Amino acid sequence: MEGRPYLILGGQIHNSSSWPSELPQVWTSLAALHANTVEAPVYWEQIESQPGKFDFANVDQIVQGARSHNLHLVLLWFGAWKNGNMHYVPLVDQDGHKTLSADDQCEWRADRRPFRKFPRQS
Repeated sequence: MEGRPYLILGGQIHNSSSWPSELPQVWTSLAALHANTVEAPVYWEQIESQPGKFDFANVDQIVQGARSHNLHLVLLWFGAWKNGNMHYVPLVDQDGHKTLSADDQCEWRADRRPFRKFPRQS
């Protein structure tokens, strides 16, 4: 299939369930479906929980799991906004609240930072 078109028999990891503890059940469910592709969400807060400190361990687990189960992988980036909310943002104000604006250039630059590191991993 590599490099050639194929029919996707896909499954999607629930958009709030791409955490390491959930993955064993994901692989079992996809095998039962005879899937050949999985779409998996990736969360900003997992990759950059502190500004400038990157940890791709969770993403690596998804990639390795997909490879070990012979699945194609589509990653879905949940940066600053998901469903109109900021659920997966590691940025907080001095009171510990997540407060962003959709037109905030600083937020865009911050969201772009981990996303740009992504292709350099695995």
